[in-house]
Amino acid sequence: MRPTSGNSERASYRWVILGLTFLGGLTQNLLWLSSVPLVLAVEHELAMTGAEIAFWLNIPVTCGVFLCIPIGLSITSRGAKQVGRISVAFLAIGGIGRGFANSYEILLAATIVFGIGYMSFFLSQSASLAVWFPSTEIGMAQGVFLTGTGLGSALGLSAVATYLRQRMA
Repeated sequence: MRPTSGNSERASYRWVILGLTFLGGLTQNLLWLSSVPLVLAVEHELAMTGAEIAFWLNIPVTCGVFLCIPIGLSITSRGAKQVGRISVAFLAIGGIGRGFANSYEILLAATIVFGIGYMSFFLSQSASLAVWFPSTEIGMAQGVFLTGTGLGSALGLSAVATYLRQRMA
C-alpha cells in the first residue's frame, strides 16, 4: 500500500516512519557495537579465550549469512510490518539477555537471539521503506536509515570506550 498524493495524511506519515526507522537503525547498531569496548571486562568476567570472543562478536553477522534469505522470504509472505515487530522483540530480549549473561553459553544464546533480531530488523526496515516511499525517494530514505546505523555504530564504540576509560582512571 503505497501512499498516494490523494491521501496526504498517509503520505506525510511516511516521514514519521522514516524517523522511527532512523532511530531503530541507530539503536540496533548502538546495542551491537557497544559490546566491542567491553571485551576486556567480559573476557575477564567469563574467562573467555580469544577465539570465543571473536565468535561472540561476530554472531550477529553470522546470523545474517544463514538467515537473510529465509528472513527475506518471511518478509515477502508475512509482510515487513509483522517481521519488523518480531525483530524488535528479538533485539530487546537478546540485548537484555546479553546484559545479564553470567556464563559464556548464556552470552552466546542471548547474542544469537540478538543477531536474529538484528538481521530481521535490518531487512524489514529496508522493505518497509520501499512500501512508504516512491521510487524517486527510496534512495534518500535508505540513506537516512543507513545514517542511523552508522551513527549507532560510532556512538556504541566511542561511548562505552569513553565510559571505561573514565572508570579505569
